[in-house]
Parts: sequence; C-alpha cells; structure tokens
Amino acid sequence: MRQLETRLNESLDNLQSAQENLSTYNSQLISLQIQPERVQSALTALSQRSQQIRNQLNGVEASQNALRASQQALLQTEQALVGVQMEQQRKSLEVNTTLQDLLQKQRDYASAQINQLEKMVQAL
Repeated sequence: MRQLETRLNESLDNLQSAQENLSTYNSQLISLQIQPERVQSALTALSQRSQQIRNQLNGVEASQNALRASQQALLQTEQALVGVQMEQQRKSLEVNTTLQDLLQKQRDYASAQINQLEKMVQAL
C-alpha cells in the first residue's frame, strides 16, 4: 500500500510538472505568434529613424545649422546602431518559425506525457 501511495504521489507530482510545462509552452507559442507584428512595428520605427538621421547628415532640413564633426560622428554611430538593430529584428523573424515548430513539438510531447500520467494515476 505504501509503495502504491508513493508511486501515486510521484505520478501526481510529475503530472503537475507536465501541466506547468504545457502551460509554459502555450504561453511561449502565443508570444511567438504575435512576434511578427512587433518586429514589423520595430522595423518601421527603425527605418523612420534611419531616414531622419540621413536627412540630418545630408542637411536636408532647411532650418538646420551645419553639424559639428562630433554631431556628425554621433549621428553616424546612431545610424550604424539602427542598422544593426534592423538586422537583429530580421534575424529574430527568421528563427520565429523554427522556434514555433520546436515549441509545438514540446507541447505535443507534454500533452502525451500528461495523458500517460493521468492513465497511470487512474490505474494506481
């Protein structure tokens, strides 16, 4: 009887852990599904900022005074940063599908594990 109680408690603990994992996978999948919208929004904002910097560097704005060398260097550095951020956003979009596939497989595994543990709990 003690062995059965011990196995039941272990199975219930494992079941709870698997259910928590399933919940985590579902939350992560939801987050990944809305990521393309967030990335597109970030890319739009970064593109606009890049254009503003180009305009400042090229002296497009009529009211703009000539930029000092330090201001130009700062703007060029920011432009390089914006370019790197845009590339990072594009790469995150590329791995999004792979991560979704992986999480779906983990979710399927957790679901199967939950089903197996529920049957074991019932049997015990």
